[in-house]
Amino acid sequence: MATIDEIMKNPIHHVKFRADLFDPLSVSNLLQECSVLDVKISTLTSRVGVIFDLRTSIFLGDGNTALLIVGETRSIEWIEEESSVNRTGRVEVDGRNQRSHLHTSMGSTPRRGNDRFDIEIPCNPRSVLKISGGWAVFIEGNVDSIGESQPDLGLDTDEFIEAGFPQWSSVLNPTYATSTIRSRSN
Repeated sequence: MATIDEIMKNPIHHVKFRADLFDPLSVSNLLQECSVLDVKISTLTSRVGVIFDLRTSIFLGDGNTALLIVGETRSIEWIEEESSVNRTGRVEVDGRNQRSHLHTSMGSTPRRGNDRFDIEIPCNPRSVLKISGGWAVFIEGNVDSIGESQPDLGLDTDEFIEAGFPQWSSVLNPTYATSTIRSRSN
């Protein structure tokens, strides 16, 4: 058993990889309707990790959580249009006390090449995540502590909401993993 953060540091040690037709590192739009929860950049290891909540996913469903790791990172870009929409989708009148909101993937476009992996993930509300690197690992699994459905962002407390989503400190039990590493020559 390892935390999401431990898996990000050494993904090869913690998971067994398998080929699948539903490979988010090769097939477009498999991340549709997943919630992009957090992005972590490690300049020390040149890795970027992205935590996804899969409980609303259209195509992925072996687990409730996923971790995308892009290594030998060349670039990362997060673009979000200025918005007055809070996490419940209601517009704040005065613009103050705006609470954070979920970013739901509207699709995904992975591109693979020799020693290169790029992915673009457009999200709603009006944002996009772009990552480029040398390799990628995608791990799907279960975080038992978060329950079967997402917290109610309009009614629940911030503490309850945070506890209801996967975190870097959450223990992830992998059910599926895929990688671009195995196809590399070195």
